[in-house]
Amino acid sequence: RAAAKTLGARCVVLGDPVRVRRGVYDARGRLQSYDSTFTPPTAATRRALVRLLRTRAVDAVLLPLPRAHYHQTHRDAARLTLQAIDEAFLREGRPAPALYCYSDGVADLFRRYRITPNLVYPYGPAEERAKLALCAGFQTQMARHPGYLQEIEAKDRRAGAGGPMRYAERLLNIRLVVRPERLIRQALARVTRGASTSAITPYDPLGGLAGTYFTARPPRAARDTYLVRLARGAVEAIWRLPPDGRKPGHGLFLAEHLTVRPGRSLVDLGTGPLAFLGCLAAARGARPVWATDCQGAFIKTARAGIARHGWRRTVRAVRGDLFDPVAAPRVHHAVIHPPMLPAARRRRAAAYDEGGRTGRELLDRAITQAAGRLAPGGDLLIGQFEFLGVGRAFGTPPATFDVLRRHGFTPSVEAAYPVPITPPVRARLGAIRALYPRYRFLRRDGALWHRFVIVRGRRRTSRLRYT
Repeated sequence: RAAAKTLGARCVVLGDPVRVRRGVYDARGRLQSYDSTFTPPTAATRRALVRLLRTRAVDAVLLPLPRAHYHQTHRDAARLTLQAIDEAFLREGRPAPALYCYSDGVADLFRRYRITPNLVYPYGPAEERAKLALCAGFQTQMARHPGYLQEIEAKDRRAGAGGPMRYAERLLNIRLVVRPERLIRQALARVTRGASTSAITPYDPLGGLAGTYFTARPPRAARDTYLVRLARGAVEAIWRLPPDGRKPGHGLFLAEHLTVRPGRSLVDLGTGPLAFLGCLAAARGARPVWATDCQGAFIKTARAGIARHGWRRTVRAVRGDLFDPVAAPRVHHAVIHPPMLPAARRRRAAAYDEGGRTGRELLDRAITQAAGRLAPGGDLLIGQFEFLGVGRAFGTPPATFDVLRRHGFTPSVEAAYPVPITPPVRARLGAIRALYPRYRFLRRDGALWHRFVIVRGRRRTSRLRYT
């Protein structure tokens, strides 16, 4: 209380004070360690700190270094503070205050535990004298260390930068984030009405999106049941996976560039069994959203997932070819991740990943239809393999830019992601090289790679002429 009064700060006593058991010596007559002479704070103290954090506008918290501090009261204070911040902020979804940890004592604990401070606060001789005067009031410290004040001053001089600001404190600024597992469990509990989810696993099949997607599997389930996307420290969307456990692959990259204006309409062409991009567009504010696919089984599972997560009134999964089942004459946005592999000659029915004889027949039809169904200024977002041709053609079929320009779009490349050759692509390498002989696959560590490219075609607006 006296130290806080000298600093001009308000002192709040949380609850039970730390009790010191005096005169505890070992068999050789030496005073026992801190671990045996101090009692830890009680649960009532933690609850008092939680109430304080909830009722005050807390911008920053200064606490001892939590990791293996030699002083038990410092370790207890750090644990108590972190538990209270977790309860008062993180569990309630509130942003945590800035945390600054200091290394106090004779030894340089930052160096001992190989932690590099990321903030240095310098100060002058007047502040150092005030600090030493405050420390002199703590008799428990002075009794144990006859040279306590001199050691503090020496440590502060070593931390200082010299010159007029000759003293300094080295601090560790910590940014607290909620563990993804906790966020996902809380979100899934709302969707599943409290049903438990045991296994939560990061999902990044092609690399490059670590920490963005997770799969969840309930207890005793044979397959993953949910796919969850995190964005800016919160659960952005949840998909219920189809019974066969099919998950998106290259479409994950396409989702990184799916930009919509809230209240604008969107069509997810060839949505697949998850209505993956359509549901994500709805989570980002698109209204209404159509998810189309020509396979009835995919539409059935997509509808089940849409209804399960409360998007039934926003996302309409309808069966049909590309734009055909869309009721509105014009839409603002369209997105497509089409089948892109050349069709096998001996196969009678088209497969899930086949895009016609050249691999890009479905994509070209989608661009042609989009020219008549997108509103002026609208855009078509495409995710495609590079060997199909983006800015230039690698074979006889025209490149995507050429097709877009022919139908009144202004094309641009949003991003290009190097990806490994998947088994379906490897199975068609012969046909791909025959159709696109000028394309050169990448080589990494002796393995073949290629690029997945995000293309955006923006519909040109008409210009009025006045006479």
